[in-house]
Parts: sequence; C-alpha cells; structure tokens
Amino acid sequence: YAAIRVYSAHTWQPPNVRDPAGGEQSVAAAPLMAHSLTITRMRFSPSDDKYLLSVSRDRSWAIFEKTTTADVFDEPTGPYRLAHHQMKAHARIIWDAAWSPDSRFFATVSRDKAIKLWPTPQAGSPYSGKPVVLTFPEAVTAVDFLPALVHGHKYVLAAALENGQVFVLTAKVDDGKVPPSAWNTFEVPKKDSHVAMVHRLAWRPQLHNDVNDASVEWMLASASDDQSVRILSVAL
Repeated sequence: YAAIRVYSAHTWQPPNVRDPAGGEQSVAAAPLMAHSLTITRMRFSPSDDKYLLSVSRDRSWAIFEKTTTADVFDEPTGPYRLAHHQMKAHARIIWDAAWSPDSRFFATVSRDKAIKLWPTPQAGSPYSGKPVVLTFPEAVTAVDFLPALVHGHKYVLAAALENGQVFVLTAKVDDGKVPPSAWNTFEVPKKDSHVAMVHRLAWRPQLHNDVNDASVEWMLASASDDQSVRILSVAL
C-alpha cells in the first residue's frame, strides 16, 4: 500500500472536499493513489506547485496536477488529481527525482545506472513523451536541479552515484528540444566527493537577483552513507 496524503500548510489538516454521497457537510480528501510499493521521493514543481511528482520502488513515476484553488474541492482527492502514471519508467528502483527550474521537464534516477529526463505531461493530451537517457558507471542515487537558469539559457543538474561520485551536468535551453539532449558532464574531484552511497543532493536556494553574474558561486550540499555531509562551492 503506497499513498500520498496532502495537507494544507495553513491548517495542517487534509483539504475539504464535497461529500461524494451527496451530504451537505464536507469531508476530508482521499489520498492520492498510483504506486504499488514504497514511494521514495516526492517533489512539487517549482514556483507554482502546479504538479506533484512521485517516484517509487515499483519503478514508476506519477504526476498529479493541481485542479483548482478553493475552500472546498469537487475532486475526491482535493486540489490534485492523477495526470499520468508512467509504468516501468526504469528497469530498477527509482531513487530520486527533480524538476527543471522552469518545470518543462523533470529527471528520475535509478539503480539501473541511468538518469532519465522526461517532458512534463500537457493537460488534456495523451502522454507520449520519450525520455532523454544519460547513463553512468554505477547506480544513480540522488539528483537535483539548480533552481535557476544560469545566464538565462543554461540548465544545471547535479547527480550522485552509489559509489560516492558526484557530477555536475549542464545543457543549453533549446526550445525545439525539451528536454535538451546534449549535456556536458563534469565530475567533482574525488577528494571533494564521497566514498559511499550518496542519499541526497540539494542546491542552495537562489539568493542572488542577478543569476547572470559570472562571479556568483552556487552551493551544493551532499549527504552520504560515509557519515559525512559536504558543501561544495560551484562556479558556473
């Protein structure tokens, strides 16, 4: 049994929905359902929370779309409903996921040694997105997008492996190709990375108004089974 329960950040209670039985009183929203095994990561899309992405041990990902904002919702599941469930997205367990800063696509990473970049489903259209696949020598266990487009035209993605290696990948924005297929990969020096599985990567939230400033350095945190947390300064 794997379910997602959504709570209001104002009341810390489930959102209210209209009683499906037709009663006059509102009832608590039902949980969001898609997965059959443990959910390993959930991520709201940046800025507007329009989408909620989940990945699971069942090798699938699901996207739930925000339907409306209201005090009482018509959907039984409240403000979100299932937009698409991608079965067999990877060959092995999916460990982590992250949104691009413009929410146009997202990344999933897996024990099958791959990062897959998926275009975001479009409302009202059948999903036919084909992923861009980036392969690595070991299982990919953590991923995070830098929360801004650098110089207004470059995506930056950090990824980490089961053996402790950390990589930074960059790609130019290409309106004709979403997600972009050409990525440059840079490995963090071994002395600055880890010696065991990396469980989480996180870029520091944007603190600079001008992300086009070439002097800006971004901070990347990583946490590992080697019992260390490292914070790297990354010049882009």
